[in-house]
Amino acid sequence: MRKLFILSTAAFMALSLPALAEHGDSEHSRHKGKMFESMDLNGDALVSKEEFMQAHEKKFTEIDANADGQITEEEIKARKAAWKAEHGKDKAAPEVEEAPAPAE
Repeated sequence: MRKLFILSTAAFMALSLPALAEHGDSEHSRHKGKMFESMDLNGDALVSKEEFMQAHEKKFTEIDANADGQITEEEIKARKAAWKAEHGKDKAAPEVEEAPAPAE
């Protein structure tokens, strides 16, 4: 169980840190609030150890694509790519045509 906790926490951090680095302070605060809300399963504005573990167990299961009870680096990369695709982070910037040079 301890190994599961360590792996799920590491995976959770690996997925969360890039998202946090891409946003400003207000976005960071909203993200932290959403993370807390997602772990506060009974809505009492507290996160118990059981709630924390349950939230991370769910995250572990989401990452463990082949359901073998272990997370590989490839599974973490795949989940990260899926998250970015869901949130529009992998979309190429729209191409902008250059304005024609002014006539002389």
